Amino acid sequence: MPPVERAALRLHLEGHSIDEIARRLETSRATAWKRLHAGQERLKRTEGRHATAMGGQRRDRRA
Repeated sequence: MPPVERAALRLHLEGHSIDEIARRLETSRATAWKRLHAGQERLKRTEGRHATAMGGQRRDRRA
């Protein structure tokens, strides 16, 4: 995962707002949101590949 996506995710998990994330990453609010969203999507894809490799199925959290 690119460092900017990891940083956005970390800040989000620490409870920071998108405005705070943008300020800390020294970027626009839109770019901070894009980095956060990209990191979240990357984690979802990684989780799916990991579950398949372990012989299981990906958990669907939309249920």
